[in-house]
Amino acid sequence: MGSWPEDVGILAIETVFPSLYVDQTELEQYDGVSAGKYTVGLGQHKMGICGDREDINSICLTVVQNLMEHYDIKYTDIGRLEVGTETIIDKSKSVKSVLMQLFEPHGVMDIEGIDTTNACYGGTAALFNAIAWVESSDWNHRYALVVTADIAVYAEGPARPTGGAGAVAMLIGPNAPLVFDRHVRATYMRHVYDFYKPDLASEFPKVDGKLSIECYLNALDTCYQLYCKRASKRDSKETPVDLNHFDYLLFHTPFCKLMQKSVGRLGLNDFLSTSPDLIPQLYPGLNNYRKVDLNNSYFDKDVEKTFMTTTKGSFETKTQPTLLLANQIGNMYTASLYGGLVSLLINQNIEQIAGSKIGLFSYGSGLASTMYSITVTKDSNDNSQLYKLISNLKNVKTKLEQRLKISPEKFMTMLAVRQQNYNKAPFKPIGRVEDLFPGTYYLVEIDEMYLYSSELEGTLLTPNCIKDSPECKTLEETLSKEFSNPDPSRKWREGVNKSSFSYLLLDPRLTNNLPNRAEQMPPTEVWKTFLESIFYVGKGKRARPYSHLYDAVKLWNAGMINDSNKKLQHILDIWKADLGVICLHVFQNVIPVEAYTREAAMIAALKLENLRNNKLGQFYGTPLTWSAQQQNKLGVALLYKAMMIFLNEGERQLKPSKSTGRPRTSEESVEQVRNSLTRSPMKSVRKASRELAIPVTTVWRVLRRRLQLRPYRLQLLQALKPTDHLLRANFANDMLFHDNEDFLDLVVFSDESTFQLSGRVNTHNVRIWGSENPHMGTSATRLS
Repeated sequence: MGSWPEDVGILAIETVFPSLYVDQTELEQYDGVSAGKYTVGLGQHKMGICGDREDINSICLTVVQNLMEHYDIKYTDIGRLEVGTETIIDKSKSVKSVLMQLFEPHGVMDIEGIDTTNACYGGTAALFNAIAWVESSDWNHRYALVVTADIAVYAEGPARPTGGAGAVAMLIGPNAPLVFDRHVRATYMRHVYDFYKPDLASEFPKVDGKLSIECYLNALDTCYQLYCKRASKRDSKETPVDLNHFDYLLFHTPFCKLMQKSVGRLGLNDFLSTSPDLIPQLYPGLNNYRKVDLNNSYFDKDVEKTFMTTTKGSFETKTQPTLLLANQIGNMYTASLYGGLVSLLINQNIEQIAGSKIGLFSYGSGLASTMYSITVTKDSNDNSQLYKLISNLKNVKTKLEQRLKISPEKFMTMLAVRQQNYNKAPFKPIGRVEDLFPGTYYLVEIDEMYLYSSELEGTLLTPNCIKDSPECKTLEETLSKEFSNPDPSRKWREGVNKSSFSYLLLDPRLTNNLPNRAEQMPPTEVWKTFLESIFYVGKGKRARPYSHLYDAVKLWNAGMINDSNKKLQHILDIWKADLGVICLHVFQNVIPVEAYTREAAMIAALKLENLRNNKLGQFYGTPLTWSAQQQNKLGVALLYKAMMIFLNEGERQLKPSKSTGRPRTSEESVEQVRNSLTRSPMKSVRKASRELAIPVTTVWRVLRRRLQLRPYRLQLLQALKPTDHLLRANFANDMLFHDNEDFLDLVVFSDESTFQLSGRVNTHNVRIWGSENPHMGTSATRLS
C-alpha cells in the first residue's frame, strides 16, 4: 500500500498586476483629506488600477500563461485547475472554463477543479482543494494549478483608497521547496454582514468598516489560539507555541497599517496565555493588562498601542518584508495573502528564507478564515527548486518600477467608465493597449451573444498553434487527396472540372487595411480582426468570379439601398460608407464539391449566426463522415490559411463607380505612388498597394501611364561555352561600352548552370521601376 505524496507544497509561483497606478499622496490632496491619511493611516503608497481593457478573465489568462512559460511547464502536466476569486462577471460561467482556452490547443481537457468564492478567502479554499487532491486517492501524478485573482474597486468614500488589483498563480505538487505543514491548520467561520456584494449590477461592495475590522481581529484571535494548540500538540512541546514559532508572518492585507495591529494582536494573545509567574520577566511593566478582555479590546487604543510597541521588532523582521506588493498595489482580495508570499521571496535573501517557518492568516468577509503554516526547504544551492522559484520572480520589482502613473482625475474617470460599462453588451473598451505590459491578455470586445465554434474559440489566444497542428494538416491533406483525382464513374455535383474556388467577403470598416497594420499588431488581434471582418463565405467559379456582387450592383444602380437579403444589405451598407467590399478568393482550381466542402467547413467554424449566409454549407466525400469537431477544425485551418493569403495579397476593395467610364485616378494617389517607388524602385506593385491602401490596378496604371515608368527585369544568363566566339565578342564590346571602374563589380560570373541570388527568390518576378534601364547589378551566391 503506497503512502501519500511527500512534501506537498508550492513548486512555482507567479504574479501579475496592473501597469497603471495612482499615487496615494496625490489622492489625499485630490480628496481633500489631511496629509498622511492614506499613506500613514492606512500605510498605502500606491494603488494599482485596471482600465476597461482588463477584467478578471484577462488577468487570470496572463498569470497562467506567464507561469507556464517562465517555469517551462507543459500543459499536459496539469491535472487540476482551481480559481479563487470574488470578481464575478458571469453568474454561471466560471473563470476556470475561460482558462481552458490555454489548454485546449494542447489537447488537454481532462482537468478537474472549478471556481471557489467567498470574498477574499476563495483563493485559500482553492489552494486547500488542490492540496487535498494531490494527497488523495484520485491524484493522477499531475500538478495542480491554483489561481487567485481579483479587481478591488470601491464607491466614493473612505474605502476607495483601499482598492487594488492583481493575480497570483501557484503550482502545487509533491517534493516542493515550500511545504504545507500537516495537522496544524486552524479554521474559523461565522455568518456576518461586514462586507458583501448584493447588487449584481455593480462591482462596488457594501462595507461596514468598523464591523469588518472587528470580525478580522476576532477571527485572527481564534485561529491563532487554535493553531498554537494544534502545533504544540503535534510537536509534543511542553512550552506553548507563540510568535517565536514563526520566522515570518503573512496576513491577508486590506491595508498595511492593519498588519502592524495584527502582529500586536498576536502579541496580546501570547501575553494573556503566559503564566502569571513569567509576566514580570517576559513582559516587564505590563502586569496591569492581565485582565484585558479580548472580545472588548478591538478598539481599545491603549491596548493596541501598547502591544504594537511590544511587538515592533517582530513586525519589522517577520511581517514588514511581506508588505511590498500590498503597499505598492493595494488590496488584491484573494491574491492579497499570496502577494505577501511573493513579496517575502523577493525581499529576503535565499539564505534567510531557506529552512524558515512561515505563518499565514487568510480572511474573507462573511466570514471565513484560516491560519496555517509553510516550512521552507533548507536546500538553497544554485540548482535547487527554491533557487529556481525565487529567480523566476526577479522581474517583479522591475515591473513595479515600469508602471505608468495616472493622475487622481484620470483615476476617477477610469472608475466612472468601469461603472458605466459594467455588465454592458455590446461593448468596446477605449483604453490604450500600448499602456499594458507586453504579453498581457486584454479585452477586445464584448458582443451581444454570439460566439464562434469551440474549436475556433480555442485558437483566439494562440493563433500560431494552427499552423503547427498536425491534426489540422492531416484533415486538409485528406480532403485534397480525395478530390485531386475524383472517380469519373461517380456522379459529382456540377462535374469534375477544376474551375471552382472558395471566397470570403470582408468588411473594410473592420479590417481597416489590416495587411498594412498587421506587423505592428499582436498576432491574437490580427486573427480576431480578420475573423470579425468576415460576413459571408461562398463558393465561386472561374467563369463568373464576381457573380455574387452582380445583384448588389443592380440594386445600387437602381437606387435601392435597402434589401431583405442579409448579404446584399451588408454589401450596400459598405458601399454607402464609400468603401468597397473585400472579396478574398482562396483555394482555387478545385472541383465544385471540394469548394463546397471547404465552404461548409469555414461556415461551421465561424458559426452561421456570425455570418450573412442563409444556410449551412454541404460536406462531400470523406469529410461528410467526420465528427463536427473534425469538420470545425478543418474550417479553422482553412480560415487561418485564408488570413495568410489576405495579409500577403493586400486589401482590394470592390465597389460601383460613381460615374460612367473608368474612375479618374487622383493626383494624391499619383504622388503617393511616385514617392513610394522613388524611395524603393524595386518595390513590388502588390507591396505598394498594401502600404498605400490603393488597388493594385491603380498602382500599375499610375506607374505605366501617369509616370511613364517601365519595369526592368533582372536577367540570369548561362555561362558562355569556349566555342561561343560571337557571344564572347559581343560581351566584350558591351563591357567596353559600359567601361567604368565599378562595372566588373556589378557583373555576376558563374561556371554553374544554376545559382541562387542572395536574399532573393523568383528573380523572374523582380522588377526595377525606372524611365530607362538602370543597369543595376546584384551579388549572387553559387549553390556549389
